[in-house]
Amino acid sequence: MVFTFVDLGPRLITVTHHDTVTGPYHRNGDQIADVMKAFRGGEPQAHAIVSKYRSDYVLICPNMSTATIFRPRRRTAFTISWWPARSRPGLRR
Repeated sequence: MVFTFVDLGPRLITVTHHDTVTGPYHRNGDQIADVMKAFRGGEPQAHAIVSKYRSDYVLICPNMSTATIFRPRRRTAFTISWWPARSRPGLRR
């Protein structure tokens, strides 16, 4: 199982042998909300949500247009650990 951005779900399941937590489908409301919470929340919250779905991998594409909604707004965000430093004015690693 791959935990990734909502918009990557359909492509991932089409071109690989992997499953994904969600895709951009209206019947996946709870899963979409969990993906949003995981990428926007702190690392402990992200870990709990990824574990909830028994995901083997976390796939992140920082330069994907969808990723802009996950840009860290605070130092404790899970995304701070993977967002490129040059994309975060005023923040240092």
